[in-house]
Amino acid sequence: MTRSAALTLRGVTKHFGAAVAVDGVSLDVAPGSMLGLLGPSGCGKTTVLRAIAGLVPVTAGTITVDGEDITARPPHGRDIGLVFQQYALFPHLSVAANVGFGLEMRGVAAAERRTRVAEALAMVQLSGLDGRRPRELSGGQQQRVALARALVIRPRILLLDEPLSNLDARLRDELRVEIRRIQQRLRITTVFVTHDQAEALAMCDVVGVMSQGRVAQIGPPAEIYERPVSRMVAEFVGRLNTWPCEVVAPGRIRLDGREMPAATDGVANGAALATIRPHRLLLGGAAPAGALNHVTGQVTHVAYVGDLVQYHVAAGALQLRVEAHAARHAETHRVGDVVECRWWPDDLRVFGA
Repeated sequence: MTRSAALTLRGVTKHFGAAVAVDGVSLDVAPGSMLGLLGPSGCGKTTVLRAIAGLVPVTAGTITVDGEDITARPPHGRDIGLVFQQYALFPHLSVAANVGFGLEMRGVAAAERRTRVAEALAMVQLSGLDGRRPRELSGGQQQRVALARALVIRPRILLLDEPLSNLDARLRDELRVEIRRIQQRLRITTVFVTHDQAEALAMCDVVGVMSQGRVAQIGPPAEIYERPVSRMVAEFVGRLNTWPCEVVAPGRIRLDGREMPAATDGVANGAALATIRPHRLLLGGAAPAGALNHVTGQVTHVAYVGDLVQYHVAAGALQLRVEAHAARHAETHRVGDVVECRWWPDDLRVFGA
């Protein structure tokens, strides 16, 4: 239904008066792939998206699609589809008229318009609802209409601005799968803005984590999650244990009075911060080969959260959060149990203090 495109940003900067919203962002989106821009509120991710769409002029830098510089083009001349968080549907128009609005503005003939609207509605599983008004639809259906409206113009680039944030958890899960399925089927180059780490990691080929107007790290989801380059990225993407430590040599730290191996990755000797994901801690059982690090502590809290069991363990000055799969035959522990926590040295990542 659409031709794919490659998107490139070079040094994109946006000032609002004295405030710097976006500060020299450079990135490439491969043809047919989905880039997720992830970060806390105010980090600049939505401003980047709006700059790509042409809704805000950039202060500096360039934006190109398929090698064509579109930096100065108006929004209607960029061949870009945009799906907003708030749906932005016309309440007085039918579903079909909402979806076909962009085609009508482009002068597409009525017969072709009807065909393309029907195709787009079928793609988002809304066939037969073309005569309804937005108020007669659920939130999930309205967001599907907004997606169909963006896709029906056959854009070179699809931009998604937190499109799932207004939906309940079940609908978010359903539409997450649906949007990814459609994006992969069409091979349409897509930028997805979200503050939800699970959405970004689950849906996107590449994730860029933004902080204070800059891209703090960009890479495949597994790399972002397992090998964060900074404390900010590590803490924002996923749950994390953090403990003060001292780097005593390359690959070795002193933690709570004990010296042990860790992934120091060039951090200088001296005060630092040791971090590890809760699911990388192993509670009880036989020590697997290579799991050299271990501490003994007491379980102080247990929480069952469906597919996971979360434990809090006090081990000397260390407070550990541990996550284990809630498998039928998995070993379980109670408050007061004395347990041993083990982990692989490479999972203990260290950042400068």
